[in-house]
Amino acid sequence: MVNMNGLPNQTWRNFVKSLEEFDQPVKSAGDYIFKLRLDHPDIVMAQCIEESGTFTSKLFREGHNCLGMKVPSTRPTLAVGTMMGHARFNSWHDCITDYAIWQSTFCRRFTRDEYFAYLDRLYAEKKGYSDRLKNIIKSRGL
Repeated sequence: MVNMNGLPNQTWRNFVKSLEEFDQPVKSAGDYIFKLRLDHPDIVMAQCIEESGTFTSKLFREGHNCLGMKVPSTRPTLAVGTMMGHARFNSWHDCITDYAIWQSTFCRRFTRDEYFAYLDRLYAEKKGYSDRLKNIIKSRGL
């Protein structure tokens, strides 16, 4: 059986259950990721956790950037400025929406393996990014 997000129901239940273990802002981010129908929502949620220090970093708290987004030069963006070399947003909703624009522009419909490879090649600043995301997905049951 598949739910409205195209995921097997058990995968959806596991994802929701893992979110319930976090604070409300984290659960809200997960809900918003699903609402936008992003590809690979578990990977995106793992990126939020990795990039924001589990929603505690200064970039997240003051710049509302939960995904380590930079200000783009070739596509529309919701960024309202820069902070610490990264994009600054009016809200974390805007950050995730900006990520949705990025995803639909550059890597829509990638397989899971293609997506991880793309993140390692063009998104991440440090080696081992996809391995860290996979560990977050596994350890948090995403």
